[in-house]
Amino acid sequence: MTGITAAELADVRIRRRRSGQRYAVDAVDAFLDEAVASLKKAESSLTTTLAPDDVTRKQFPAVGLLGSGYDADAVDDLLDRVAAQLNRRGQNGQQTQVRAAQDARDEARLRGMLEDIKKNLGQRRDG
Repeated sequence: MTGITAAELADVRIRRRRSGQRYAVDAVDAFLDEAVASLKKAESSLTTTLAPDDVTRKQFPAVGLLGSGYDADAVDDLLDRVAAQLNRRGQNGQQTQVRAAQDARDEARLRGMLEDIKKNLGQRRDG
């Protein structure tokens, strides 16, 4: 599944329908605003307010028989793309955290080696 960026999601226009399975426009719009904000955070390597599971499990009120609403299939497909992007960003964030922890361990080891070298040089000068 191809992900979607915050900018792309902000520009999406979802097809409205008067028949078939439809979701309430206001509820979908509110959730998509939250998803855009969450994707922006993810793109900046910040903690997101939404997890991929939050997106895939989201349910919207259905529109009544005579009302207009967003095409449910189009909304569901869009949410799948949002979840894929959040999942991808989350995996990248975890990899970054692992690398940062490894870098910190390497730095501590190298600092220890440098201190040993300084001690040995000091002992040679004194001796």
